[in-house]
Amino acid sequence: MRTKSLLLTFLLVFFLGLTSGPLGCSKAREELEEAVEPLMKLPEKTRVKVDLINARRSLEFYKVDHEGKYPSSLKELQLDLHYPDEYDYDPTTGKVKSKNYPSMLR
Repeated sequence: MRTKSLLLTFLLVFFLGLTSGPLGCSKAREELEEAVEPLMKLPEKTRVKVDLINARRSLEFYKVDHEGKYPSSLKELQLDLHYPDEYDYDPTTGKVKSKNYPSMLR
């Protein structure tokens, strides 16, 4: 639903930019950039979410196979992460979170 709202905003700003003439071009461009920025971040955020799901699942499997202990680092899991340097990992608790999206998937 949010994506549809952003798309409608984008189209509205684009249309207004075309009809506002030369004086409104810079303002329309700024509004357009503001509307497009969240859309551009969607693929990144989705990849981070996928990485977090995979890391957390792998950590639980590791814990089962290693007498309730977590690995000392995520590298031990040999995961194919989209953004390997994006995550904070606590080996004492097995918690992993995104540095840029810390509240994601808590």
